[in-house]
Amino acid sequence: MNGSAKSILTRERLQDLAFHCYSFMNITASRESALHMAAEYLSNYIGEYFGPDILVEPDELSINFIELLDQIVFEISQKKGRDESINEYILEDLYSRLRVFIDIFQGENVYKSNLPKRKLYHEDTVIIRHFHMEEFVQKLAREYDDHPDLQKDIIRTLIPFRAESLLSFYYKVFMEEITLDLKLLSLAGLASLGKIFGNWNQLKKEFPSLKDAIDFAHSFDRENVWKNPVPSGLNSCIILSVFAETGLRRIMDEGHISWLFRLYDRILEFGESENIFYGDVCKGAANMILMLGPGHMKNIMMHNATLASFITIVDMLPLDQFNRIKTKISGIFNGHTPDIKKLFSSGAISVNPDSSNTMNYIFIDSANIF
Repeated sequence: MNGSAKSILTRERLQDLAFHCYSFMNITASRESALHMAAEYLSNYIGEYFGPDILVEPDELSINFIELLDQIVFEISQKKGRDESINEYILEDLYSRLRVFIDIFQGENVYKSNLPKRKLYHEDTVIIRHFHMEEFVQKLAREYDDHPDLQKDIIRTLIPFRAESLLSFYYKVFMEEITLDLKLLSLAGLASLGKIFGNWNQLKKEFPSLKDAIDFAHSFDRENVWKNPVPSGLNSCIILSVFAETGLRRIMDEGHISWLFRLYDRILEFGESENIFYGDVCKGAANMILMLGPGHMKNIMMHNATLASFITIVDMLPLDQFNRIKTKISGIFNGHTPDIKKLFSSGAISVNPDSSNTMNYIFIDSANIF
């Protein structure tokens, strides 16, 4: 959900929202009632429609939290039209996931104490990665087979730890998994271990169709990923993007945004039918845009080539991801509409005018935006 919000959220305000939700959980034993109170408070405080583009300092943790709150407001509003058993399942899931965030907002010690006592959720992979909680590395690896819906999240979370103890885990996943997405992620895991793993030739013998991706995983610069040329092959690009997302803040702050844009531009050239990671990559590109700070935005506007790459990425996003960044887009484009229109009219950006997010936004809806 997205739209005009009543409030722009700082980290302090976001934490305040978490503690209000916690208070509602303590007021009543009814999970449904607690969620109703939370939804009503959120609607009054922020608005009925909101998303991560209202965050002042978005990061992976705050983006996931605000989108869960948005989902709570939406699901409560839709409750009357659904079967009771479906409602019960949805509300139980929302309450449990909200509880995960409540734990971490109360402090890392509270979270670490409660995690071993309950089921693992997607939100846990976000928190463990965000706070680099090394003590849960083995737990995630052990529970990989128990959570098919979280397997991609688990591998993505484990890769930044670069733990030698994960060698057999990554190797087993690569050799035994059937789906390409899990094979590529486990290959990225093996690459993260550097010289600890050396059996690359055996992998190529076993899976000759992945030879190019295996060669890339073996040889690319893992420490300074922006120094790697953007590969032509999709599988190699996916491996590189896993490391780019891991070090996203560093890459942006050290001035390598144009490289990020080239990488996402290349991956998104492969359409949804060709790219098993299409949805993940689109969300990753949108998250990258959400995290752009004022200095990054200034840099984008000062260089036409970077601006053109940026607009190309925005244009390729599906509508659900474009809607997540609308407020951010208006901030970036505000005051620069003439420059952007020049890029279109000069042919520097080649788009389909019928489906271009940016053209529709600037040329058709600009009166509503700026």
